[in-house]
Amino acid sequence: MSDLLSNEELEQVNGGVSKEDYCATLNDLIENNWGEWSDGERLSAANAYSDNC
Repeated sequence: MSDLLSNEELEQVNGGVSKEDYCATLNDLIENNWGEWSDGERLSAANAYSDNC
């Protein structure tokens, strides 16, 4: 099993996306696609937003 990276290590990964950009993109996806998504997709999006934004 591989070790998990700390938040500090994750922030140093080249080519990563900032939390602000991730949350803005996720918010746009939710606003524009919620009605078309399956229950599983909605749950995944809600969990991602809750956990990270």
